[in-house]
Amino acid sequence: MCQIIIPQSPVVNPALIQDNEAWNDLLEANRYDYLDLEGDYPSTGPGGASIVGSSPSNLPPTDGNIDPGPIPENPGWERLDAILTNVLTQDWRERGNPGNPRILECYKVCQNNYTRDQSEMAYAWCAAFVSWVIYTAGIPLGQGTPTMSSQGWDRWGGEVDWRGKYENIRKWDVVVFKSKTRSGGHIGFIQEITENGLIKCLGGNQSDNAKVTNYPFNSNSQYVRSIRRNWSLPPEQDIPINGTAAAVAQDDSTT
Repeated sequence: MCQIIIPQSPVVNPALIQDNEAWNDLLEANRYDYLDLEGDYPSTGPGGASIVGSSPSNLPPTDGNIDPGPIPENPGWERLDAILTNVLTQDWRERGNPGNPRILECYKVCQNNYTRDQSEMAYAWCAAFVSWVIYTAGIPLGQGTPTMSSQGWDRWGGEVDWRGKYENIRKWDVVVFKSKTRSGGHIGFIQEITENGLIKCLGGNQSDNAKVTNYPFNSNSQYVRSIRRNWSLPPEQDIPINGTAAAVAQDDSTT
């Protein structure tokens, strides 16, 4: 069985918690240049990794009114699978002000108290969505997560040996994209690899929604930086996810 060793999450150091109020002040004053970013927060500085070395036990409780849907009790891949399957049946579209409660919950996991969701990069929530899913699934965080930065996930968990070996990729592995023109990127969960080599990615902030979008491994705008996993796979799920139907690449506001 393909297995990734799960690292032990270190204890939170309160001094490492970012000053999100100061970060919000910068946003409102328009004193931060977002032209060098790509759809998410920077990986360093205010608003980057909100908590370093955190684990579900020392993050704030989620809102009980935000129902992730029916999920197993025990943490791990099965719980992750149920959460992501439920997402496809739920309302995740951006609403503006007040924001979609589900998106606001993703911000909350990253220690942001936003009351709205918007198209501006400051509110881009692809990495926040991944943070919420991993947190809700009870899978260990740590290593700079949860975070609003897609690139902040690049050292989380273990790297899948995927380069030239797409058969090693498994359903719901985390894919980190890197922009070719800016410092940020995009992040989501791999649902499938199509027969013509596109990634069917379930992610947040994809056309202002949580949905499945088709991305190439390498395009004019971005490329796959890493594919990561931080859980053990059930034997029946330790199988390649190469698809049988060709797909067409798509684009959205996060790329």
